Amino acid sequence: MLNFSNAFIEGSVNLRSSNYQDHSKSAMHEKAMTLFKFKKSGTDKPTCSTIQNTPIVRALQTLDQKTCDQMMKKFDIAYFMAKENLALNKFDAIRKLEEKHNVDLGQMYNNRLAYTEFVKYIADDFKNKLSEQLSKAKFYSVQFDGSTDCANIEEELFVVLLFDPFDKDRIVHVKSKFLSVTQPCSAKASGLYDCFNRAMSNLHIQDEYRDKVIGFECDGTNVNMADGGVKGLLENDMPWIVGFWCLCHRLELSLKDALNGTFFSTVDEILMRLYYVYEKAPKKCRELEQVVDQLKCCLSHLEVPTSRGVRPIRACGTRFVAHKVAALERVIDRYGAYLAHLPALSEDPAMKSTDRAKMAGYVKQWRDTKILLGCAVFHDILKPAAILCVGLQQNEVCIECMKKRITSQNVELLTHVLTILATHGWDKTDSASFGYPALEWIAERFKIPLEKANVNLSLLQEEWDDIVDYARRGTLISVQDDYKSVWWKLYNAPSAPRWFNILSVSELIFCIPVSNGYVERCFSQLKLIKTDRRNCLSENTLDNLLRIQLDGPDLVDWDPKCAIELWGKDKVRRIRFESQESTSTDTEQQDQVQIVSKTVIFHLKIGKHG
Repeated sequence: MLNFSNAFIEGSVNLRSSNYQDHSKSAMHEKAMTLFKFKKSGTDKPTCSTIQNTPIVRALQTLDQKTCDQMMKKFDIAYFMAKENLALNKFDAIRKLEEKHNVDLGQMYNNRLAYTEFVKYIADDFKNKLSEQLSKAKFYSVQFDGSTDCANIEEELFVVLLFDPFDKDRIVHVKSKFLSVTQPCSAKASGLYDCFNRAMSNLHIQDEYRDKVIGFECDGTNVNMADGGVKGLLENDMPWIVGFWCLCHRLELSLKDALNGTFFSTVDEILMRLYYVYEKAPKKCRELEQVVDQLKCCLSHLEVPTSRGVRPIRACGTRFVAHKVAALERVIDRYGAYLAHLPALSEDPAMKSTDRAKMAGYVKQWRDTKILLGCAVFHDILKPAAILCVGLQQNEVCIECMKKRITSQNVELLTHVLTILATHGWDKTDSASFGYPALEWIAERFKIPLEKANVNLSLLQEEWDDIVDYARRGTLISVQDDYKSVWWKLYNAPSAPRWFNILSVSELIFCIPVSNGYVERCFSQLKLIKTDRRNCLSENTLDNLLRIQLDGPDLVDWDPKCAIELWGKDKVRRIRFESQESTSTDTEQQDQVQIVSKTVIFHLKIGKHG
């Protein structure tokens, strides 16, 4: 204690009155009198004002920004490692590199376990923000799909679609946000439905999501789309919910069935064999590149092929149509090089006689002109479908892609959606009842969630006429502006409050899913995180890393203060003002940890308000 003296305990021969006066003003006397009052009044714990005057709190309030800066640097390193898919055991090497550059990281929390914990709190920060967005949203949809990771564990991945009409780029957005990745207890519908509920409960919205989810999208397997599958279980809870089969997946299956039994099967098989001839064969690839260079020299007066690559492109398995088109284009561009190199492979003495015989038969197929003509014909057939497929794989699907949707499911719904959202059609009709059938159908189908969102269904037609008339008179509809720009102007117009009901309906139909392309990209990212060398990642750690990777901004744009505050608010690190009789080294270290955490929160709050 400051200015502590034991003279009044052991005794003193100095009886000057000034000693009594100085002692009555000392911190030691004030502390003793405070404790005496507590004991006399029967109070168990000090009051808030007394706590603020304790030495530990005064020390916290006088500490500089050094500790806070150290924690921010550590959280930055943890975020960088998660964004760059670096294993957490690489932290020690990064720490040594920072120390070499004279970066002060402090002495505590400099181990792998601490950085795993930092990643958790960073992901919790993003999770809290997503939970807040879902709580504020009126409606949203869920997309999900399943796959097996490198550890042969089935993973079920969930993504949520949110509508944002107030973005700064002056167009409305339908944003895809990572929801959760879970390991189902079984591959049956009940197991997948349990994963869906766990994904919602992880965000603490298990009680309110049933009033807001209006659609879901997945592949067309029976476990998902059958009446007794996930679709049936969701419809039991939410009868209005709309289930969609991923259009990209269905598009490929439809084309495959249509072309089955035609010459395309032969072309597809030749493309597959060509890819495997050069796969994991660097010598063959070098020889092929030499053949291409020689042909360029001999045919320099002709047009150079548009394709930059030489190796065949993989177009088999569950690839999208665009990949098949790319493989066909590569064959058409490099047909002469393949035809010149394959005969040499069939005469290679290093190959087995049986393999040489198979290669000779394959070369004979290549010399048939029907192969080149077939590649050109099927390229022209699949090219429009490939353009549609690429458009549907975007994070935000445009109305033009929805117009070309070739599914027999939900045609009536999509027709009504296009009537409402396609603003370019508003000024092309003079009908007084334009849009009424679409509004009536949507209001009837989604009556329960609309009423839960406080939408007055009786005012929809009146507000619809008003908003269409406003768009026509205000010249909001033009050739230069697409429908997203027009809807942004409507949502941000001064008259937007009086269109609350019709704008709520538009928010609902904006959230209707179309394609699972973003979910497939999430799985691609998952396989980059959970590799053969990191196949022991737990479900929670994988979820945290994937959330940071998918939803986290660039490192230069990320602010670690919220994550650090979550970390510091953990009950393990809070300062406890009760007296502790233990004087062990572990207790002292724990007190130091608590002091650091509280100090960081104190300076973060000063930074927010200062």
